[in-house]
Amino acid sequence: MNLKLTHNFSPKTHLLVSYRNFDSKQNNNYQITWQSQPATVVGFTQEKDRTVFGQLTFKLSTKNKLFIRTFYDRYINSSFVNIENTDIRFDETSFNQSIVKPEIQIENLQKNSRCIVGAGT
Repeated sequence: MNLKLTHNFSPKTHLLVSYRNFDSKQNNNYQITWQSQPATVVGFTQEKDRTVFGQLTFKLSTKNKLFIRTFYDRYINSSFVNIENTDIRFDETSFNQSIVKPEIQIENLQKNSRCIVGAGT
């Protein structure tokens, strides 16, 4: 699912917010070498990814704009495979991680150039 919202508070102030939601489940079934013999492993991978982006833009003058941005992402992954017809776990992986990145940026337009200065994490 993807969602994008925009709103003009005034001719000089603009808001943009976007959201992305991704879920996936994959069945795993592949061949490996186990104890010098071919074997098949079976299992699944489950992923969840959530992303939010927000940007507030202020037009300070005809030549200057101020941008305030925030990016957030959360990624969760859980996967495993067992050797087929046994309870022997061959591989297992899991992630649960998030990131937040705030940023502020000023843009100055000149006749033949553009100067962009920003700070963030």
